[in-house]
Amino acid sequence: MNSNKYNPDQETVTEPETDREFLLERMGRRSTFGHTPEAESIEQAGLLPAGPHVSDDTFLRRLKEETTKVRRFGVLVVKTDFLSGEEKHQDPDDRVRHTENIARIVEDVCRREKGVWGEIAGEMFGCCLPGSDIKTSLAVSREIQQQVGCLNNCRVSIGAAIYPMLDYGREKIVENARKALVHASFFGPGSVVAFDAVSLNISGDVLYQGGDVAAAAKEFERGLEIDPGEENLHNSLGVCYGVQGDQHKALEAFEKAIKLNPDNVMALHNAGYSKSILNDTEGALAYFLKAHELDGDLFEVSFHTGKLLVEAGRAEEGQPFLEKALQLNPDSGVGYFFMGECYRETGKPDQAIRAYEAAVKSNPNDAGALSALGLLYAEKDENPEISLLFCEKSVELAPENSLHLYRLGNVLQKHGKMNQALDMFEKAQTFGYDAAERIATLKTEMEKFSCLDVYNQA
Repeated sequence: MNSNKYNPDQETVTEPETDREFLLERMGRRSTFGHTPEAESIEQAGLLPAGPHVSDDTFLRRLKEETTKVRRFGVLVVKTDFLSGEEKHQDPDDRVRHTENIARIVEDVCRREKGVWGEIAGEMFGCCLPGSDIKTSLAVSREIQQQVGCLNNCRVSIGAAIYPMLDYGREKIVENARKALVHASFFGPGSVVAFDAVSLNISGDVLYQGGDVAAAAKEFERGLEIDPGEENLHNSLGVCYGVQGDQHKALEAFEKAIKLNPDNVMALHNAGYSKSILNDTEGALAYFLKAHELDGDLFEVSFHTGKLLVEAGRAEEGQPFLEKALQLNPDSGVGYFFMGECYRETGKPDQAIRAYEAAVKSNPNDAGALSALGLLYAEKDENPEISLLFCEKSVELAPENSLHLYRLGNVLQKHGKMNQALDMFEKAQTFGYDAAERIATLKTEMEKFSCLDVYNQA
């Protein structure tokens, strides 16, 4: 996933093989207190026995035993937060003592509540509260925090979850509490969060970042079961559908987000992008322009608006949007490529050359920029060897691109390599470029040359 450094609250999601870009809310921003707990499974975390009452059983096994006959229970996951500015100066022995003291506090509270507790991982503890609802679970969480607050340089963050919840099995509630703990980390040390739709949005984003789009979509769908009015979940789910190639479902999800919040710039951009893939140019432009009106300083919005206008044959209208995009991201190779397309369409070959050169400098394997640059060099009778080299390289990179084949044919013909030029024009025709007239004209010219050769030899 490519970071958008100009808007740190958003990211560009790119599907490499199709180059389909969507904006996804960066809900998975990592905690400043170490790696995110849900990045590993409960099993990987090492649920270790802790305290004499746990015996040799893991916390999960004991939790299962204690909750089999109860209809309702709450689970807390308690994580030690040593204050960031002081952690590196923390005496290791003091840190151990603090952790032991926190463990005693958790144990005492759980014993009083007739609950079960155990160590989930280093400096992280689980606590099960039979019969507890979310209100009680949060109250117990705050009590633990208050007692920990008496320790110097230490706080705890807590994620809380309850059973029953949707159709989650009992064994999933600890995992849900851990997702809530990740959610809590967004608010800084000493925060408490109950598992909710936003927790699932964050969890889904983490799965997405890890490449598991299908699992991410399931998390977003679950989140919408909890809160159908969460606009960012609709947008996130739409991103998954879009990357999976179902643009109709993606567009439906984005438009639900827009209905909930007409000023959701991410959803507006994404809806426009889906419509552009579905070849609804006017519909796409309406969404892009609305998004640009709301946030003209977002690279993706400016870029896709300008790109679509150029592709629609409205290069003059697209130019200011592309210029804005390049102001926002002067390192964008694809931005320079479409700026070159814009200049070429508006009859500014020198400016187009400079833009394509910048695109190639950013990405030496940009087949489109190499092809256009080679053709422009040839048309200006500049750098004849390089113009041929660039066009040949573009075809090497994209051997089935009919436009690149056609351009290479042009440059070869200009170099007097008629047979090779004819071969390129015929390949271009095969892959969809209408080169029939050019092929016929070149064959006629080649026949004339052949007749002249026979005459001269006679």
